[in-house]
Amino acid sequence: MNNSDNHRDKSTVAAGAGFSLAGRGISALLGLFFYRYLNHFFGLEQAGLLILAFGVISLTVPLAQFGIPIGIQKFIAVAFSKKNWNKVRGAIFSGLQIVTLTTITVIILLMIFAPEISSIFTNNPEKAKYAEKLPGIVRIYSFYLLPSVILAVLLSTLRAMRKIIPTFVIDNVYTPAAWLGLVFLIGSFSYFQNKVPALIIGFICIISVGVIIAILFLKKIVPLVKIAAADYCRKELILFSTPLLFRSFLQMFLQIDKLMIGYYCSFSMIMIYVCSVALAKQSSFIMSAFASLFSPMIAELHSKGDKTGLNDLYKTVTRWCMTFALPVIVIVMLVPELLLRFLGIIDSPDACLTVRIIAVGQIMSVAVGNTGGMLVMTNYPWLTFANNVVAVILNIILNIILIPKFGIVGAAIATCIAIIVRNLAALVEVKKFLSMSPFSLSLLRVVGCVLVAGSAVILFRKNIGEINWGLELFYCFVIFGVTYSPIMWISMHKDDKTFIMKIIKNRST
Repeated sequence: MNNSDNHRDKSTVAAGAGFSLAGRGISALLGLFFYRYLNHFFGLEQAGLLILAFGVISLTVPLAQFGIPIGIQKFIAVAFSKKNWNKVRGAIFSGLQIVTLTTITVIILLMIFAPEISSIFTNNPEKAKYAEKLPGIVRIYSFYLLPSVILAVLLSTLRAMRKIIPTFVIDNVYTPAAWLGLVFLIGSFSYFQNKVPALIIGFICIISVGVIIAILFLKKIVPLVKIAAADYCRKELILFSTPLLFRSFLQMFLQIDKLMIGYYCSFSMIMIYVCSVALAKQSSFIMSAFASLFSPMIAELHSKGDKTGLNDLYKTVTRWCMTFALPVIVIVMLVPELLLRFLGIIDSPDACLTVRIIAVGQIMSVAVGNTGGMLVMTNYPWLTFANNVVAVILNIILNIILIPKFGIVGAAIATCIAIIVRNLAALVEVKKFLSMSPFSLSLLRVVGCVLVAGSAVILFRKNIGEINWGLELFYCFVIFGVTYSPIMWISMHKDDKTFIMKIIKNRST
């Protein structure tokens, strides 16, 4: 890989991740406001019921998607790099045909077995009042699957062709903003007797409109796809995506903690736990932003046999991800009680501890980089499947042991351990089978800068005295940012600094 190719690939990731970071950052912020006003208008019990129903539906998403969104990203990334529009069109239509069939099958099964599924979570007198409501809510929510799965395929198509702005608009701005507006609309008016079902129907309409927007974007920005003769690849796509189906299903089972809390605890505890996890995983939008751009490039570089270029880009993207994500994780760990108060959860030591425990797992995820994408896009999807099998089994066993004893803290411990084990296994596999590693000495510089900024926040909080919680939260963010930014720039890897200055110079001319 020559220097111009190296610079081009880094520029592609940087430019795309810039849009993606902004979009996912907006989405994450809107998501926090969504939880805040969902708790405010609906209360923790009703909000927990909604989240529980969504958790049930989420477990069926991998079956409905059949691994196609990830598989199609690889197929289209390779075909797009070769400008083979027949294969691009064929991959899109093959993927849509497969997921439509699988999703309709899943919806029918949910409609039939909704009462049996719901009875699992209404197993004591405290939750008996929801025994009649939950099956209907699950059935309504099942119709959400079809537009959401189709939208996932379309967005994967756009990402594979590096069309970032459409995914930014649909996934990161339109959808979360519309959901937040819907919560205000339904929550503010008392004439809605069945607010939770009305909210779910609204979600279905919002995602359906998102599908239409994605199709319009696709037709406009890739016009050659419209006139190409589809070269279908259903068999190849199914063969590649089948292990991804199990991988996705197992990844979804890593979130079974919400359902197990619903079984062992009250519905209100589900919402407290979900809010805590949402705070702890705020850095996920940064990791996802880089991964969504990096994954198609892995497939492209691997198909060209450019191992050196791939390894260099892997280290670079991990370093960039660490630079942006680790500060978010640490500030969340430092002030969880203030952030939880923003979401309407006050004086909950268990929630604060849950935030910190889950955040430890996030640090591990950031440090090892996009190991999952590396394995999948270099034709080792079964390794990710095996990693997730181990993580899921471990997570379920630990949840069964720990949740009855420690509640949401037990769920957090189980999830954190499962995340760490899965990431360590993937890290070892990337090293063994690909002879690549995400680590470099530059990562230690990032850690040092974060420790200095974190210490400044701790010192401030020890000496501030009594102050309004909102003002204290604002000051903590400002102090951390003002401390971290300059020392990070001073200690930044020279290649990154040179690269940033080139981008600034090119854009200013």
